[in-house]
Amino acid sequence: PECGVAIGRSISGDHLLGSALQHRRALRRGGRAAHAGAIVGWVTLAISAAAYAVSASWPVAGLLSLIPLCAAMIFTGWGWMDLTREDPEGVGGESLFGGWVLMLRVWAFVSIGVAICAAVTGAAMVLIGHGVVDSLFTLSIMIGGLFTAAALALSHVMAAQVDRCARRLLEGELAHRARGLAPTGYSALGLTAFALLLSMAPLAGWWWLMRPIAWAAAAVALLAWGVIYHTVVRALAVSLATVAEKK
Repeated sequence: PECGVAIGRSISGDHLLGSALQHRRALRRGGRAAHAGAIVGWVTLAISAAAYAVSASWPVAGLLSLIPLCAAMIFTGWGWMDLTREDPEGVGGESLFGGWVLMLRVWAFVSIGVAICAAVTGAAMVLIGHGVVDSLFTLSIMIGGLFTAAALALSHVMAAQVDRCARRLLEGELAHRARGLAPTGYSALGLTAFALLLSMAPLAGWWWLMRPIAWAAAAVALLAWGVIYHTVVRALAVSLATVAEKK
């Protein structure tokens, strides 16, 4: 009684329990997939670091870093495709298909397709042979970088979608956590772009020290965004699971 959730549910016509069971299950599936993508993303980071350290003596190091990257992209894309679906009952109010949300769906769809193509390309490189480690590492860095940069650029709409789900779930804490996605994501994107510019610029004298400092700052920002993102999608998945089977 003191939290007012029961009262809120009784007066809120926009609560997720007012949606069809099939729609709620689809959202639950999306939350679980997005959470799985976040977990596999951490696994990818660990494998990539280990593979880079031993790549000279580990012939399939590149492939072992590419496989979880592709899995993370597929899970993440699948999850956000479901999480941005429109309520067929129209209970949720405004249409989702417009502006940034449409771009988020396009990013999710393209991520799935690119991941499948990258997996096929990686397998072909292994069969061909020569230079496979360097080629796969380069492919992983390019695809992973573009995938992450797009996710950072879409941090605002991700936060907005989580906030919208939180409102329909009456989960104030989830909405509060989602607000950290956009500023952290934009900061990480900006610092990474700045570090790249410094890497390409011809720095003389002691100015070269700016490069490791810039990359260290970008790495910290990226790590902070990754932690916030993982926390948000995990909380979203748990919250959606609680209403998915209620009649």
